Amino acid sequence: GEAVSVFPWKCIWEARVPLKVAFFVWTVAWNAASTMDNLQKRGFNLASRCIMCGEEVETSNHLFLHCKVAKDLWSLNFSLFGYHWVISDTVMNHLASWIGGKGKRDLGKIWKMAPLCLMWCLWK
Repeated sequence: GEAVSVFPWKCIWEARVPLKVAFFVWTVAWNAASTMDNLQKRGFNLASRCIMCGEEVETSNHLFLHCKVAKDLWSLNFSLFGYHWVISDTVMNHLASWIGGKGKRDLGKIWKMAPLCLMWCLWK
């Protein structure tokens, strides 16, 4: 759709992270990561609960944004940068709202890497 065509993909591909991390976040943004719900859609017979909290169905949006564990990590990340932030509804919207450097040059580079690194750590 239109939202996808205007999504700032360079926020993923130009971040100073390993290519495997950028590619992984790209798959998460497209809702193509191997989360429980996506594996079930591919015919795997698996439990659908989130592996981290066990409370909700494991989707990309839940696992990387709305799970209690993920929310705690995002809150810590925001507090380190001195920000208060409302988590977006989807990973794609969250990444789109993240663009733009924050503060000094080096801090801006770290800011741009932060969401990708955090999602990678949640997955690993």
